[in-house]
Amino acid sequence: MESSGRRMKFGVGRAIAEFFVIAAGVLAGLAADEWREDRQDAALTDSYMRRLAADLRTDSARWSGLEPVLLRKEDALDSVMSWLRNPNWEVEALAEVAADLTAGAALAYSALTQAERTTFDELVSSGRLDLITDPDVRAELQAYYARVDLNGRRLEARVTRYAPLAYELVPRDSEATVSTGLGEGDLRRIGERVLRSEVEGAAIAEKNRSRERRRIADRLHRQVADLLRRVDEP
Repeated sequence: MESSGRRMKFGVGRAIAEFFVIAAGVLAGLAADEWREDRQDAALTDSYMRRLAADLRTDSARWSGLEPVLLRKEDALDSVMSWLRNPNWEVEALAEVAADLTAGAALAYSALTQAERTTFDELVSSGRLDLITDPDVRAELQAYYARVDLNGRRLEARVTRYAPLAYELVPRDSEATVSTGLGEGDLRRIGERVLRSEVEGAAIAEKNRSRERRRIADRLHRQVADLLRRVDEP
């Protein structure tokens, strides 16, 4: 009896010991899996943050590069309106107004109004926006892309009649180049068509839109600069 009791106690003790060994092994395995997942998430976060920073640097260059292009466009529109107020029929002046009519149509539609958002959209579509661990950075990124979309729609709603009118008035070798084969008679006919057209009101509207684009680009450039400082933080 005594021997049987000892064997029973030994068996129970062994079973308990085996249970704890198995439980410890399971917990160690779970801890190892969690550690590996944490390392993978940290690596993913680092990769996404580098990609986001690259996208934002692309946007920064885009927004800052718009101003000189738009200023040249506005100068051309001013020259067109100046000629309309005081037409000059000399060949050089007519050639200049033809070139200005064409230059005034630069960025007339929605080119360069969108952000580079491949990385952000990938995070959203995969449900992994939480890989951006700082909630303030997540909120700022969402606000930035929302502002880009909103301003893009605003500019799209303000597309003017200027570009189609200029397209009708001036023969071109390419989208941005006046035809090189125009003679004095051709240039004079362009001037006459310009005077009969409604290009003056369209030019005023186009200049107003260009000014708004510059204001938007300046605000977005400053917002991107702030975001880049946050995203590039170690």
